Amino acid sequence: GYYSIINGYKDLFLDKQATDAAHDDRYRKGTTFKGIYELFVFDRRLRFEFFHVFTLSEAVLKTICSHEFTRANQNVKNPYLIASAYDDENSPKVKKLITIFQKILELDQLMSEGS
Repeated sequence: GYYSIINGYKDLFLDKQATDAAHDDRYRKGTTFKGIYELFVFDRRLRFEFFHVFTLSEAVLKTICSHEFTRANQNVKNPYLIASAYDDENSPKVKKLITIFQKILELDQLMSEGS
């Protein structure tokens, strides 16, 4: 809405000295709502583009990490279920992650049996 656009993007358009003197927002000469809105649209498009690129990059990075982890543990069945395969095997996060992996495997097995 109007207020989220103005409150989020007005600062670049404010006349700082006039704003300080008036104790109220004073805009630079020539500032229009259209100009502020165009900055909002540009920012939104830029965020969407970065999000898209970051999402793709994250997927590629996860795939590479998974491939390398599996390659480093070729002779081990389900190496991601072994706590010692992680840097901090006693970490609560590692234990939680392994529990999640085990549940996924159990669900997958149940689904396979149901087919």
